[in-house]
Amino acid sequence: MKKLVAIIAVLAMALASFAGITATGPNFTTAVSGGVSFGLLFEETGFDLFVDNGALYTADWSMSVSISGENVDADYPATLTANFAGSFPNYDAVPTFLSATYDDDMMTLGFVNSPYTGTVNSYYLANYDYDGDGLVDDPIGTKYMTANFKAIDLDFTYITLDNLDTRHATSEAATSVVAGDVMAVNYPFAYELGSGNINAAFWGANTDRTAVTLQSTTTSGKFMGFAAGTDWAGADMADGLYMAAAFGLQSATDITAFDESAYRFNVGYNKDFSVVEDPAVTVTPHADFEYRTDNPFPFRDTAYTAAASEIAAGVDAEANLGMAGVFGLYDTVTYDLGASPALSYEYGVTYSNEEIHELFNVSAQFEKMDSTEIATPFGLTAKVWGGMSEDMYAFSYNVELAGLSGALVPLTDMASATDKYVAYALNASVYPVEKVSIDASLYNYTLNDYGYDSIAKLAEPVWTLDATYKPNTILSLGGHLGTEENWGDFTAIHWYLFAKASFSF
Repeated sequence: MKKLVAIIAVLAMALASFAGITATGPNFTTAVSGGVSFGLLFEETGFDLFVDNGALYTADWSMSVSISGENVDADYPATLTANFAGSFPNYDAVPTFLSATYDDDMMTLGFVNSPYTGTVNSYYLANYDYDGDGLVDDPIGTKYMTANFKAIDLDFTYITLDNLDTRHATSEAATSVVAGDVMAVNYPFAYELGSGNINAAFWGANTDRTAVTLQSTTTSGKFMGFAAGTDWAGADMADGLYMAAAFGLQSATDITAFDESAYRFNVGYNKDFSVVEDPAVTVTPHADFEYRTDNPFPFRDTAYTAAASEIAAGVDAEANLGMAGVFGLYDTVTYDLGASPALSYEYGVTYSNEEIHELFNVSAQFEKMDSTEIATPFGLTAKVWGGMSEDMYAFSYNVELAGLSGALVPLTDMASATDKYVAYALNASVYPVEKVSIDASLYNYTLNDYGYDSIAKLAEPVWTLDATYKPNTILSLGGHLGTEENWGDFTAIHWYLFAKASFSF
């Protein structure tokens, strides 16, 4: 590794020695992190020794090289910048060449050596973070190029699909017709009454190639596609109005015929109006019309995959009454314009108050659950929580009426609410003397990523009691009592005593 670091440093200095070429870096970052805990454990089964440890070493490097100004051409100056990076010991986890940018008075060109994570149009060229982790779930292709033509502010994107892309309308290998790639253009516009985009994309994919014969040169493509669309959001006098439209064609069986088509048209209105300032009352009228056919195209937002033609409208309201809490009202009536026209209804009331006291916060939602019926049935969820802490103690609690994953509780199930719908937790900590803590918990639920995974009966919780003495940041002595391995049985106690040393770095 030292030899490679030296080579990179020499390369950077050599590049910088040429007139007009500048190098930033190389920059090096090294880190060692980890921790270890070890000690003595005494539980029902007897004595035992335990150890828990791990360490991670990383070394990262990065650098950029630029050539610019009159050294390129005195009459036509430009700048080209290339970025490089890598890491050790997992040096192949990050490609050495990351990206490059070329810029002059007429255009900006970019090359990125990684999958495309942007969005041109949500109907036919989109990327989304569906699980909310801050990362795009399924980026497109393996590398891409962008261009912006400054005089007309036109953007061009070219994505290469030399991998097997999974977001095509068939399970076959997504490879090439036009080198298995995607090309798109986008033109943004803005006027006094609003702004938006006009865009189009062309793609070719799904030849007879398979994962096994990926290097085959066959050209018998099964899919070629084209789509164009626009979106617009109003401003000033048109504030609250919005519109989106898209149209596309795609070949389903042969590249000589476009025998699949898709349409989308969406127009609507949604705007908040302040009707009273004190107390603050806001009214939000909303209306939406959408026509959409089945979408056979790749690279789309999955929310736009099915046919849908409907008109929806309603008026929402919110009143912020300060210490009395925030009341909300929402409603939507939808008319399905499909083969079996029908009305559906959604409405409900919300309430929240976090102004009363730190020990008492409350929220509730009351909503109609079956959209096919205008008046019934209804569901309810409600939560009360709070807590406080001082030098000698800390206390918190929460009690919630909710179904699994936080779903509404049908009013028809209220008689059995304590059996499966009331989740609660009580937590208390006491610090009787310095460096000693006593922690107790009582709870009757388990959680998953979406809310409650299970809720036990009101009288079948788990309890735990822990006492810990930490004379310093390394040594811990203590014990544990609990029924977490035996839900609902207060006498089936699991216990252990421990003495351990631990530190992290």
